[in-house]
Amino acid sequence: ACSSPAAPHQHAESLDSFSKRYSSSAYPKRVETCPVSSWPAIASFVWSTIQEEPSGTNSLIAKLETIGLPHNGASRKVAHLFSDKYQLLQTLERNNIAVPHQLKLDKSNYDHDAKGALDRIEHQIGFPLVARPLSGHYSSGVQLINSRSELQAYTRLLFRPANEEGLEARRMLRLPPGSLFPQSNALIVSPQITKKAGHKLAEISTHVYCTTDKRGSVSYQWLPISEVKPNSTVLRPNEKYEQALKYSDTPARFASDEGILWSIQQQLEKAVRLLDLKCPANLDAFVHLQEGKAPEVYLFDLNLQPPFTRDTMMGIQLAAAGINPAVFLEQVITQGLRPSKTDNQNQLAEPKHSVQPTYNTSTMNEDTTPATPDSSNSGRSNAGQPESLQDRLMAKAKVYLNETWQFLKSPVFLRNFAGILLMVFGSIFIVRWSLKLYTRHGESIQVPDYTGMDMRDAVRKAEKQNFKIVAIDSFFDSRKRPNTIYQQDPMPNQRAKEGRTIYVSKYRAQADSVLLPTLMRAGYNFDQYRTKLRRIDVKAQIKDRIFDNKQEENTVLHFFHNGLKVTDDMLRNGFKVPRGSTLEFVITERITNQVAMPDLICKRFDEAKFLLTSSNLVLGQTFGAEGVESSAFVYQQQPEFTPGQMVIKGSSIDLYLKTTLPSGCPEPSDVLEEEPEDFN
Repeated sequence: ACSSPAAPHQHAESLDSFSKRYSSSAYPKRVETCPVSSWPAIASFVWSTIQEEPSGTNSLIAKLETIGLPHNGASRKVAHLFSDKYQLLQTLERNNIAVPHQLKLDKSNYDHDAKGALDRIEHQIGFPLVARPLSGHYSSGVQLINSRSELQAYTRLLFRPANEEGLEARRMLRLPPGSLFPQSNALIVSPQITKKAGHKLAEISTHVYCTTDKRGSVSYQWLPISEVKPNSTVLRPNEKYEQALKYSDTPARFASDEGILWSIQQQLEKAVRLLDLKCPANLDAFVHLQEGKAPEVYLFDLNLQPPFTRDTMMGIQLAAAGINPAVFLEQVITQGLRPSKTDNQNQLAEPKHSVQPTYNTSTMNEDTTPATPDSSNSGRSNAGQPESLQDRLMAKAKVYLNETWQFLKSPVFLRNFAGILLMVFGSIFIVRWSLKLYTRHGESIQVPDYTGMDMRDAVRKAEKQNFKIVAIDSFFDSRKRPNTIYQQDPMPNQRAKEGRTIYVSKYRAQADSVLLPTLMRAGYNFDQYRTKLRRIDVKAQIKDRIFDNKQEENTVLHFFHNGLKVTDDMLRNGFKVPRGSTLEFVITERITNQVAMPDLICKRFDEAKFLLTSSNLVLGQTFGAEGVESSAFVYQQQPEFTPGQMVIKGSSIDLYLKTTLPSGCPEPSDVLEEEPEDFN
């Protein structure tokens, strides 16, 4: 039935060799064009290597499913999901399967606002990132992007017109000359998975296929896991699938640990079972390994119909597993030919559709009720029995619905309803048009930045651009320049119409007054009181220190404001000062280098010496009473004694002595000698 012109001469020899080696005697010896509808007559199974979009009814998968011919691919529903890698990974993520964070960019959005699209990717994903076409197969078009310029080149190359090569973009991406690069209407970006602290990072690739036993139980067979060699970038298809032995290790280095291997396969099998895969598939993932903990698997790519040759990843993994390719092909074909439990159920249910259905006569209309009465009720008569309440309500409801329907389709209602709709939509259009005309919609200019400017300068600048400046708030800050704008609305660089009022907040020129706290609230301590003053923007400085050995150090005696002495009584009655004021404090001190001058007049010389020593003063020169100083009296001292006078410690005091008691001095008290007691 299949007949077509002979194969081209340049391919005849290779095609004949291929046919002799692989085809059966019943198969045509030369390649012919056969419509898919005729395939069931010459084949019972189709092995397809075509990577196509399963859209519509013209795809190969759709045609094979229509004629019921088994094949090695997935169902049309699963293949459609795999054609959109974004939706595929989103589906896995919604089912608690770890996948990298993704961001999708359509060509239409990129053409509308290229800068905004690149900014969104840079802010939400960051660099380095991995970019891929939305419907790419087996790393086709996958690229590691390290900068914004590379991302821009990638988008230009992926979204390029049909007849454009994009040579400059290829050069920036360092693509080999003549390499194939797909075109797509959308791309996906995701962050590059990096090694976590204390973990080992491995990029893995593995294959899985399905087998079904005679009872219809499904099990999945895993091929050995391959590990991409370290220090490699994102591999291109020819590196990953045509030179897999060069760029990967099979089996992976961790494959000797059965616990790790089992845990990884279980996490991957969760995704396979969720997608209900019945055909061979390839899964790529990143794995974080830490000693003593379960591996963390991040699934980042899945592909159907994996390439199957000696040098591909799947061929190497089959060899590592010791599986003969012919045995593998037989298992896949047998799986495709064996109907599943679902298929059997569908086949058994088909005859039921041809059986005449049985109806419940109590729910049928009168015209469908059988004419022959039921023999079980032949002796009973319903004549004369009143209708039930439910029947009456159902009858009224039918009448009401019928009248309502007749009214809704009447010309009167339709004309009025059309008039109402016209009036509503016409009013909305007129209001929107009027508002647009009144507000000059779409006409706007950029608002300047007035913050940091003097209020007068800002007003002059705003008038030039037909803006109005209105101050709505102000407060005093001694650290800021008065009348300076510190906030505005709308914000700088936003767009607004001419004549718009700009509301600003500025620093006040005149300080507002604040009530000073009492000294008692700070315990009269200068440091604590200064802290309270800082909170109300009032400064404090020390004007003078007075020695006082009765009070604590740094006790506030009083302070001055603009020369006015402020006491504790004035604070209790309420005393206000402007913000930013400076108060001058007089406080106490207990450690000093001065001592009070002692009064030595009328004192004996020995007593005077003792008083000088105890006061940390030095005896200077003595005049008079030479040789009898110990019994002499002081009649004069230099410096002279003055009540309250203070002198520096270590000062010398000169004494003038005489042997007789100076005039005006009281008589010295005699020391009484106690008589010995008589105990007789």
